[in-house]
Amino acid sequence: MRYLFTLIFSLILSCSYTQSGSISGMLTDVSGEPVIYANVVLYDQTDDRLVKVETTDLEGFQVYQNLRTS
Repeated sequence: MRYLFTLIFSLILSCSYTQSGSISGMLTDVSGEPVIYANVVLYDQTDDRLVKVETTDLEGFQVYQNLRTS
């Protein structure tokens, strides 16, 4: 029983330290119309490393989810 409690406590503690974030936005052209099915690329600012690529939907909307925060 004590082992089970320790295991559960450890899992809860490790999950509480794991943080993730999200970024969302809408891509439009100069006339304000949504740009559909465009690839939007997210790079790390410090070393220009590719982080994630998402594609806009029919309304020009895209979401980057489960991004690690530092």
